Amino acid sequence: MQLHPIRTLAGLAVLLAVAIIWGQLPAAPAAAQDTSPVPPDVSDGTFPKPPALYPRVAFWKRIYTEVGTDGGLIHDSRDIAVVYEVLRLPKGLSSRSRERKIRARKRHFEKLLLGLAGGRRTGLSVEERRVLGLFPEGVSNTTLRAASRQLRFQLGQANKFRDGVARMGRWEDYIKEVLLERQLPLGLVALPHVESSYNPDAYSHAGASGLWQFTRGTGRMFMRVDHVVDERRDPWIASVAAARLLAGNYEKTRTWPLAITAYNHGTSGMMRAVRKLGTRDIETVLDRYKSRTFGFASRNFYLSFLAALEVETDPERYFGPITKDAPLRPEIVPLDHYYKASTLAEVLGLPLADLKKHNRALLSPVWSGQKLVPRGYGLRVPASPERAAPRAMLAGVPQGLRFDEQLPDRYYRVKRGDSLSRIARRFKVRESELVALNGLRSRHHIRAGQRLRLPVKDAPRAVARVESPGRVPEPAPADGLYRVRRGDTLDGIAQRFGIGARDLAAANGIRNRNRIHVGQVLTLPGGGTSATAGGPAGVYVVRRGDTLEAIARRFGTTTQALVRHNGLGRPDRIHPGQRIYIPGGSSTPRSDAGDTRSTTEEARNGGPGPAALAPVDAAPPPVARALPSAPDRLPLDPDRYRVGMDGTAIVQPGESLGLLAQWLNTSASELRRLNGFSSSRTRLGARIRLDLSRVSRKRFESRRRAHHQQVQQGFYDRYAVDGARDVTIGPGDTLSSVLAAETALPLWLLLATNPELDPNRLRPGQRVRVPEVVPRG
Repeated sequence: MQLHPIRTLAGLAVLLAVAIIWGQLPAAPAAAQDTSPVPPDVSDGTFPKPPALYPRVAFWKRIYTEVGTDGGLIHDSRDIAVVYEVLRLPKGLSSRSRERKIRARKRHFEKLLLGLAGGRRTGLSVEERRVLGLFPEGVSNTTLRAASRQLRFQLGQANKFRDGVARMGRWEDYIKEVLLERQLPLGLVALPHVESSYNPDAYSHAGASGLWQFTRGTGRMFMRVDHVVDERRDPWIASVAAARLLAGNYEKTRTWPLAITAYNHGTSGMMRAVRKLGTRDIETVLDRYKSRTFGFASRNFYLSFLAALEVETDPERYFGPITKDAPLRPEIVPLDHYYKASTLAEVLGLPLADLKKHNRALLSPVWSGQKLVPRGYGLRVPASPERAAPRAMLAGVPQGLRFDEQLPDRYYRVKRGDSLSRIARRFKVRESELVALNGLRSRHHIRAGQRLRLPVKDAPRAVARVESPGRVPEPAPADGLYRVRRGDTLDGIAQRFGIGARDLAAANGIRNRNRIHVGQVLTLPGGGTSATAGGPAGVYVVRRGDTLEAIARRFGTTTQALVRHNGLGRPDRIHPGQRIYIPGGSSTPRSDAGDTRSTTEEARNGGPGPAALAPVDAAPPPVARALPSAPDRLPLDPDRYRVGMDGTAIVQPGESLGLLAQWLNTSASELRRLNGFSSSRTRLGARIRLDLSRVSRKRFESRRRAHHQQVQQGFYDRYAVDGARDVTIGPGDTLSSVLAAETALPLWLLLATNPELDPNRLRPGQRVRVPEVVPRG
């Protein structure tokens, strides 16, 4: 058993005596000094590490370097530097047996601490003296009694961290390019070690997925997340999304310690801490901020990041020689139609498993044939000098194997008494297909009323475009434009040039495909999927829902290169039908060499400085080239929907007395009487009393959260947030007038983007961050 360092001379004397008995000496106290190499972002103050945090950071370094997943540390949950035991778990134990062993050791130390809390200080056993020595001399019985209730076990991660250091080589260069482009600290490359050990297949019990562990709700703010494509699982796309989220967090919180903590806890929660404590000092926030949702994970997130950063800076110091995996640089081919995955694998001459390995965002229904690979998806193909260009190979796919539409969904509503096996037999499908298609964690857990997607058997072939015999699509004009002639129809023009009628309508902003007129000039989409005949640069026609960042990601270039190459004034202002020239026709996810800063030091000097010293009311330091901040992670901010200790709640956007009454199993008139209201109208942000006599507080909060999550989910099904802009409040302006000027912007999203905004107290000259909402294509 390995012992934790002792803090007092008395404790050290005891430990020396024990060491003589055991024939070994303990390691030097980690808390006394920190001789680890200091990462540049820590030394320059970007990621401050106050001396008081050294012991806590040392704890996480032990977790990442000393103890593997075959053991862990039993420690105090409030003062994690107090470690009672390094617990080793025998191999082959079941999860239940492991839990029993952990509980038994925690009970052992609980009993020991309670014994010491009784005031006994003489006649102690060797172990009792060792445990007592973990606390300051003269520790009170009250402190020891509290410690008996604060026992916690933390599983070791050393083997996973070492594997993660090797894996990170696949994406490290690309992630640093993304950070450099936004002039964010390069030290953020260590964050996936904390989140997933650089495992792109990581999936948490809370539903977080991928390298950066985005939850479904947060992921949908930046990426496509549905039952066909989940871009959280794509390390390249998710890295761009993480950079955007972190840049937004920093813009709101103004310090990197708070921005990183907000990655776990949400920016609203961190801004509440700032308002409550009146400081942005991370040490004060970690020690003094109290909230039901600011638990162990949130309180330790920045500490574990600092530990991961130090270990990642010099991994061989802790693990010995490590060879990092070679960088992955697949070619990217945007698909102009829907395809079966098996067709793509066959045409490209790849095993289906290899194609799946490089396209993690495509979910099981695609690989099982229940869904097609979507049009517009950037297919990643492993680069090979021995193979023809993937674009040219896909051009040879027979017309009958290209599809204009996705395979339709079929649904079944679960009834009382149903089981997954019974449903599978009824529809003559496999249980495994139902599990994969619906993302079920277990085939044994379905509920009455649940809607299940059913596999599509013998999908209609009418979705494939069938050309008349001998009919070959014409090449598009050099300028990508077509002037409508007498007798033309939109479908006929689309068929003539071998493009989808829906794409043609979307590219030209046409809502009614039956209404085009002679002389109308149409932009033909699809020119951007290959290089133009006139030069080396490809041309892409912007579609509805596109962003410049998504286009850059699709063609393996950078937003800076697209802005410069196209002379764009603002990267957040592009429109459907606009022609974007792709520099060099690049198909690999490399940034232009001229767009990145040449050294780490240059990027650091131009990026955010030691913002932790900024006063609470200071203007935020600029984050150069960071995209506009995205809205907060509402599904992860349950404080909004909690009931106060006095049985009151604050009215949220979209809530009414009737809705609140419904969740309480009472009537609106009863709530009106309880609060002394003369009408059923409620004011946003008002605090009202609740009648909790019919439902429990927990039940009410659960119903309330479920309602708002459903509202938000429905919004993200239809719209995407493409950055944000500042709006200055004028005389007489209200939130209603701000919303009236926007399309499809809900009030809850506006308030989430501005967590410090009081909706009832706007003042002229005040700046409000307004999210830009675009329909999903």
